[in-house]
Amino acid sequence: MRGFGGRFYWGKRRGREEERRRGIVVVFAWMSSEEKNLKKHVHLYSSHGWDSLVCHSQFLNMFFPDKVIPLALDLLNELIKELKEIPCPVVFASFSGGPLTCMYKVLQGNDLIWFDRYNREPVPDPVLKDQKTDKADLTYKTWTKILDSKCDTQGNLEYQLIRKCISGHIYDSCPIDFVKDLATRFVLHPSVLKVSHPPIILTWIANGILSGLDALCPERWESQRTEYWQTLYSTIEIGAPYLILCSENDDIAPYQTISDFAQRLQSLGGNVKFLKWSSSAHVGHYRYHPEEYKDAVTELLTKAVSIYSQKTEHGSGPSNCSTSSEMLHHLGEPISLGMRHSHSNPIQCVQRSRL
Repeated sequence: MRGFGGRFYWGKRRGREEERRRGIVVVFAWMSSEEKNLKKHVHLYSSHGWDSLVCHSQFLNMFFPDKVIPLALDLLNELIKELKEIPCPVVFASFSGGPLTCMYKVLQGNDLIWFDRYNREPVPDPVLKDQKTDKADLTYKTWTKILDSKCDTQGNLEYQLIRKCISGHIYDSCPIDFVKDLATRFVLHPSVLKVSHPPIILTWIANGILSGLDALCPERWESQRTEYWQTLYSTIEIGAPYLILCSENDDIAPYQTISDFAQRLQSLGGNVKFLKWSSSAHVGHYRYHPEEYKDAVTELLTKAVSIYSQKTEHGSGPSNCSTSSEMLHHLGEPISLGMRHSHSNPIQCVQRSRL
């Protein structure tokens, strides 16, 4: 895949004659993946009565996250339409670069709202087409919808429906960090290029492009990285369980990055199951360890149904954390700081060795 944006589609849906669906898994696929690459995962979710809404995002979203906002909003609106008709638990399942190229913008649900520069009052969209209003006198603001539980505007009430329904998170071979050298490694990886060894000239081109982007916007990488990690950690306030699957020898998604992410979620009060293998392919855990993978996913989906039931019974999500916005504000720093030398690991961790 190349370019901006992306596409989404329903991978498998329950027919009218079938039993009512138990939930929706929103799948954020890895770059270069195709519909056939997700079929096994979609069938796994379907076997438990869950529909799948699959999103494939484009390569350049990694470097220009704002370009994915239209796709993110369309995906959210599709989800809102479904949940208004039949409310049910929702699980976000991300693979490889999926959180980076789309999911974190979906979680933010950013939209552009125009304000008068002088009195800071919202300006309706039609005014932008009115010649009486100079666009230079306007400014815009972005705001968070799904992760902002206090906003009660009409638009945000719809997005809060999604927040109420989110009942689980799956991270398969992710999250990856937002750094240039890792981006280069990702772009040139055989699983992305679909060739065993990338040509030398392609390596030069990739390095040249990424270095050029970094030179043009020297502060862009760090600011986007901070926003990215803060968004992922902010999901802890939803109160849904996490399933994180990874491999110690993954050369795209470093084990230490994923392990530190899981530990920090746990330190914030998250319900985290961390399943690792000593040797397993990037986004290939289901292929190489099908039974263990199925069991872990089944457990997470079962938890999600329980969490959703608690939310609907009590009117809000069961918050199993006491995270303040100030605490989350500092979580945009490099996640390895202060984590590598921790000798205690309270996460429910299962280690597997490849046979």
